[in-house]
Amino acid sequence: MIEFKIMYIEKYKENIKYTLLASALLLVLVFAISYYGNFRSEPYRFATIPDFELVTFSGEKHSMSEFLGKKHLIINFWAAWCSFCKEETLVLERLKRDFYDKDLEIIGIHRPHRESVEAGREFIEEIDVNYPVFLGGDEEEIYNFFTLGADITPSSVLITKNGDVHSIEFGWRTEEYFIEKIEEMIDVVE
Repeated sequence: MIEFKIMYIEKYKENIKYTLLASALLLVLVFAISYYGNFRSEPYRFATIPDFELVTFSGEKHSMSEFLGKKHLIINFWAAWCSFCKEETLVLERLKRDFYDKDLEIIGIHRPHRESVEAGREFIEEIDVNYPVFLGGDEEEIYNFFTLGADITPSSVLITKNGDVHSIEFGWRTEEYFIEKIEEMIDVVE
């Protein structure tokens, strides 16, 4: 009986060792991806950003080319079910006002893949967003183009007025973080 307990304890220790090793490797991988994604010194390079179609909640059609190359641009992907999206939307509203004279445009794109269009419409009406918000059109194609299909909400793409993708941000970001990124975009172009 004692031998069985000793064998069981040894096997348990071995399992813990492998679990800790796997956890450590996963942690290193997460930090490596985070570091690479958030501290790039060069802008992301795309041959060209396609002229995606954008459709408002009221059915009005626009194209991505209306927003590219004129002002610095933040494209924010959100969903109504996402509590962080609401926080980030309020941050982006303040930034739209604060950086108005710095040639900054912000557009929101609803990701209706997990909720109804009506949920998105209610979200926008509740917050009374002060920048263009789109639904329909090519929203998932746009999202997949910039994020390679990573399913993280909210996500934002920051594009300089020169058309270079400055950064792609996955997950909620603070106002201070966005201010830092916007100022970097402005400095890169000027």
